[in-house]
Amino acid sequence: MESCFKLRRSFQRRLKHLSSVAGDGTPSADNWLDFIHRRLILPKWGIHRAILVSLAIMCGASTILLALEQVGQLTVAIIVAIEFAYWFGAGFLAPNTAAGVMMSHPKAIGAAAAALGFCQMCFAGTVAFVQGLIYDGTALPMLGVQVALSVIALVTWRYLPRCRSSV
Repeated sequence: MESCFKLRRSFQRRLKHLSSVAGDGTPSADNWLDFIHRRLILPKWGIHRAILVSLAIMCGASTILLALEQVGQLTVAIIVAIEFAYWFGAGFLAPNTAAGVMMSHPKAIGAAAAALGFCQMCFAGTVAFVQGLIYDGTALPMLGVQVALSVIALVTWRYLPRCRSSV
């Protein structure tokens, strides 16, 4: 047990310069993802490609889940594993879209953030309402909505004209 604590302390000392250590000195998953995102992904890909990749991850994961549900091979373990991948993509999507909205409107950052939050909540409420209407006791409606929304978001992001010089 003593060697575990020594190993942990030496590991913590090495991590201090990476800024991926929580305030109490323990590494946290959120800080690791933040480190990967800020230091590895954004400098290489940029915000537009990071959003495109996160949407592709979400679209692929939901499509795989829908295909497995159709062939009857959907187990709880598979749902958990693939939904983890889906929400991993969503975890990279949310901060990038928020940053993109705020970067594209630098003189009205508060209004841009408020508009983004308003749109997200209204859209989420609408999707939840529709989901409740089409629910039939199986996973098919949920997965169908996930695939449809992922594909719509991916196609919209990929083909919607935008001013790249401002972001």
